[in-house]
Amino acid sequence: MRREKQEAEKKLNYLKERHARLWNKYRKVTSSNKPSSKKTRYEKEEEKRRKRERKKRRKGDEDTGGKDGEDEGKGKPGRKPGHEPAWREKLEPEEEIDVTQDRCDICGNLLGDPIGQHSRVIEDIPDPLPPTSKQFNVFEYYCETCDKKVVATDPDCPETGDFGPNTLVQTTLFKFEYRLPYRKVSDLFDTLYGFNISEASVLASAERVANYLDPYYEEVKTELRDAEAIHVDETSFSVGGKGWWLWSFSNGKYVLYRLVNSRSSGVLEEVLGEDFDGWIICDGLSAYPAFTEKLQRCWSHLFRKVEDVPDKYEEILPIDKKLHEIYNHLNEFLEGDPPPQEREE
Repeated sequence: MRREKQEAEKKLNYLKERHARLWNKYRKVTSSNKPSSKKTRYEKEEEKRRKRERKKRRKGDEDTGGKDGEDEGKGKPGRKPGHEPAWREKLEPEEEIDVTQDRCDICGNLLGDPIGQHSRVIEDIPDPLPPTSKQFNVFEYYCETCDKKVVATDPDCPETGDFGPNTLVQTTLFKFEYRLPYRKVSDLFDTLYGFNISEASVLASAERVANYLDPYYEEVKTELRDAEAIHVDETSFSVGGKGWWLWSFSNGKYVLYRLVNSRSSGVLEEVLGEDFDGWIICDGLSAYPAFTEKLQRCWSHLFRKVEDVPDKYEEILPIDKKLHEIYNHLNEFLEGDPPPQEREE
């Protein structure tokens, strides 16, 4: 009985520890992230209660904020009293303009000499510049040594298409950096620059930029193939309504994305090559052990798995506890920046 009691207490203490850990992890994920139709009655009541408390606190702050400096700054946005202010960095003025006036706006009387002065620095963006147009007369030559035609080139004259490098770069940024639809990109060019570019041309421009950047893509791929360790992950991605996969390869310095309609080890072989000898930090997808034995399981993926299992299988409880102990021990160990020999041990 005593042994059973000790085992039960040990299990209870572990469950309390696990509950606290999960609570700290998920406490910021409130029910407000769910649509109202999927919230339970308890969640709805809890949300109403929190709103009432916030409203009460705000009202209390307004009522007491001005009494003898009591609770000064409470409930107000910005830094707390005593902290140095963080000012926005301003541009140096490029010109100075004297703002003067001869007559009073109200009665029209002459004002005479000014009685004071203050300065204000106003920042603004320039008026949109009209699009430019250049004609390139491209000359062709014949090389007798190579027995072929040589066409002269200019960095501002792309090999294909009618749009210059600035337009190609801007369309790509609008589309992929700011995630605008092709129609919106076309409209924005018209609004900002009075520049006529169709949706189809925006698509073609993005394709040309991708072709121009292909050599740099290959350089990044080469760097990753020589990496000692690399993080790899994949996530579902819709292409034309069909399920594709967006793969990510990174080593702390380089990041490479590969969008394919496959989740097999063939993608790893295509990107990293057959002779890749580095370590891969990844999740539990079967494609990774099919590609190499030098694997390290990603801690985040591992914890997500092991924290769900104890709800079904109690045997995993000591494993869950031990994994967290190992992880915490490693973090404490690495904080001291130990030398390579100690790391290896």
